[in-house]
Amino acid sequence: MKEIIKWLRNVEHLANEVYLQATVTHSHNQAFSEFLEKIAEEEAWHYHVMGSAANLLDEKPEIIPAISVDKETGDRILQYFYDLQDGLKNKSLSEELILEKIIEAELSEWNDIFLYIINSLKENTREFNYPAAQFQSHL
Repeated sequence: MKEIIKWLRNVEHLANEVYLQATVTHSHNQAFSEFLEKIAEEEAWHYHVMGSAANLLDEKPEIIPAISVDKETGDRILQYFYDLQDGLKNKSLSEELILEKIIEAELSEWNDIFLYIINSLKENTREFNYPAAQFQSHL
C-alpha cells in the first residue's frame, strides 16, 4: 500500500502544480481561474491526506492492498498532466480543451485508487472518515 500512496502523492502534487499553472495562464477569465484555483487547492489537500496516510503506515506493518497500479495505468494517468503542462507552456490549449483534459484525468482510475486507499485506512482509524466524506464532494 505504501507504494500506491507514494504514487498517489506524486499524482496529487503534479495535478496541483498543473492546475495552478493553468490558473496563471488563464487569469484573464476570473471565473475559470477561480475554478482552477479551487481544484488545485483540493489536489494540494489530497496530497497532504496521502502524507498522513504514509505517516500512519510508517507506524504499522505493511497492509497488502487488494489492488495495484501497474506501470501502464500509472504512466497513462501521469500523461494527462504532462499533456496539460505542455499545452499550457505552448499556449495551445483553449479553456474547453483544458476542461476536457481535467475531466479525463478526474474520471480516470486515479480517483478510484485514492478512494480505495482512504476507505481502506478508514477501517483502521477514524482519522480518514472526514477525508472520505470530503472526497465524495470532490468527485
